[in-house]
Amino acid sequence: MASFYSNSHEGRQLRLDVWQDGGYCKWTLYSSGGSVAYYSIYNLYISINGTVVYNPGTVGWSTKVFPAATGSTGGSVWIGNGANAQTIYVSFVGAVYYNRTTQNGGNFTMGQYIYKPSLNNISISSVGDTSAYVSFSVANNNGQAPYSPYIDLSLTNFGSVVKSSASRGVTFTGLDANRTYYARGNDANDAGRSYTNVASFTTSYNNPGAPGKPVLSYDQTEPIPKARLTASWLAASAGSTAVAGYRIRLYKNGTEVAMIDTESTGISYTFNSFESYGFEPGDVAQVGIYSYSKDWAGNKHFNGGGSSSAQVYSNTLTIISDKFIYASVNGGAFDKYKMYVSQDGGSFVEVKKEKFKVI
Repeated sequence: MASFYSNSHEGRQLRLDVWQDGGYCKWTLYSSGGSVAYYSIYNLYISINGTVVYNPGTVGWSTKVFPAATGSTGGSVWIGNGANAQTIYVSFVGAVYYNRTTQNGGNFTMGQYIYKPSLNNISISSVGDTSAYVSFSVANNNGQAPYSPYIDLSLTNFGSVVKSSASRGVTFTGLDANRTYYARGNDANDAGRSYTNVASFTTSYNNPGAPGKPVLSYDQTEPIPKARLTASWLAASAGSTAVAGYRIRLYKNGTEVAMIDTESTGISYTFNSFESYGFEPGDVAQVGIYSYSKDWAGNKHFNGGGSSSAQVYSNTLTIISDKFIYASVNGGAFDKYKMYVSQDGGSFVEVKKEKFKVI
């Protein structure tokens, strides 16, 4: 608060008090003291920061009203300096008893009364594979309600903004699955912009569905060693991203002998010949298959998380011999037969090394 005074005559004096109330400069003019009840007041004029607030001019003692009489009056002027201190000029002209135009005023400094808002921490919830809810709130206006909220997402702490919302709470959609994002809120009033803390979250990933059970076929009339095996299956359903391919495993007697990632959405695959993988007659072949999708970084995600129980198996297939003999009974047509031999009364074993043609 500041006080400004006129001259004093017989104890009668005018006093102007000014003080700050937020963005307002308030004032009160007092007329007090004196040995008699009434005094003439000359050329009374008050302006604050260029705004005239009181201008009665000369008030004779005979009027018996304020300010010739004791009392007070007041009011306020909007300065609105807000986020900055501001020095204003108070003009106070007037005199008691004497016809003067003395300037009794001076400078008055209005302090800053608006400060940057205080914000609560950022909050993250309902994180899915491609969406998340992010919010923050205002802890204290600090003199003026903030009016410019934003929530930003970045891929680093805190780099280029990849998504933004002009709000204090938003569900971001269209995010990359299995990706880490950094979130930060901010808001501003006339004093400037404040920021929340930075918090990170990682979106989830929905694995693709399982493919259909593989069906096996071969390019020969029988599954002989030189035959090429083809596995076919029904397509898998997409997860967070589209199916990118299938992982196919070929098993020989329960042991994996080949693994292929197709990098294709095709639903069949043809292997090289059985014998190229070491199959012989009597060996058992089987195919297992997973589907997989890829996230933004190219990481593969398999149906069922790639667990052994999630692999889809074909039926088994036994490799048969292509070693045989031809025999004609009673002069009839020759038919193809496999030949088995038993040594010393032991078990019969298929002959595999040579072809025989018996006529």
